[in-house]
Amino acid sequence: LFYFDSFARQGKRSGAWASVYRNQQKLIGPITPIASNNNNFVKGSPGAPALISLDDAETLFHEFGHALHAIVQDITFPGLATTPRDFVEFPSQVNEHWVLTREVLDRFARHYQTGQPMPQTLVDKVDRSRKFNQGYATVEYLAAAILDMELHTQPDGEFDPAVFEREALARIGMPREIALRHRLPQFDHLFGSDGYSAGYYSYLWAD
Repeated sequence: LFYFDSFARQGKRSGAWASVYRNQQKLIGPITPIASNNNNFVKGSPGAPALISLDDAETLFHEFGHALHAIVQDITFPGLATTPRDFVEFPSQVNEHWVLTREVLDRFARHYQTGQPMPQTLVDKVDRSRKFNQGYATVEYLAAAILDMELHTQPDGEFDPAVFEREALARIGMPREIALRHRLPQFDHLFGSDGYSAGYYSYLWAD
């Protein structure tokens, strides 16, 4: 069973995520999975479609990759239902790469007024633009992943966020021109659950 909760509403948390409410297994089954994808897209005005950006489309595909993983797996033992943390982002990253393929674009990314598929020249331009600013993006990401690991190796678990940030960034030689991707108090992957504790690196590892 798949729930698709696409639109923003009051009281819903921000961002996008996949949830698995029941894992598939056959040990005491068959037990079928229950999963959801949750987004915060803006609804179109009455009679108009909801239009999303390319970034939103990639996020949609990313989270659906997680849901697909839960839905199509075929295991007997419940303990095998979760992916090792190093690879938890692998199915979602694979699914992201389908967004700009002709098969997907020609079927789903048609112009909402003319019905025409996205021109290949535009696809090529988008593809070329992805190389822009990759140095910044990589350093920004790696800094967050390193701080995540260092934070989870504090023996007593006590720290001053401002001091820790400053000293850790100085130690790794973080360029002043690059801002920290997530400040520690709002870095949800650090504290949202133990699933990602010291595991933020898994996105880049899987990619």
